[in-house]
Amino acid sequence: MRRHKTARYSALLKRAAVLVQNDERLIDELISIMYERQLSEEDVARHMGVALEELQAIEGGTADPTIGTVRRLAHAVGATVSHHVEKDSVPTKPVLLWSTSKEQLSLATPKTKVASVGASTRISIPPYATSYARKESAV
Repeated sequence: MRRHKTARYSALLKRAAVLVQNDERLIDELISIMYERQLSEEDVARHMGVALEELQAIEGGTADPTIGTVRRLAHAVGATVSHHVEKDSVPTKPVLLWSTSKEQLSLATPKTKVASVGASTRISIPPYATSYARKESAV
């Protein structure tokens, strides 16, 4: 795999890291509220309609909850979540994120508008981003 040392690549890595940090901060804040209000994991999981193990995986950072699951977590702990979207200065083609192993997250930028991963160029993203990676279908 060839190394990408361009400013665009660095900006994409920075964006990926910021997205992961924002997700982690959101979950951490909701879990903090759960503990501040002295709610048990069992009660919160029951109110969310998920298994206790799923809540524990979310709390531990080993699960990638959907927006709906985060909304249910917020509701179960008595909080609201607001979303804020901000354009950054680096335009990008559609990008697919997925975990190729437990240790690596890959970023694929399609060379053409195709859904096939085989027609993509892969570049590495630091392993700290793996807990929130999931494969998405191409646009």
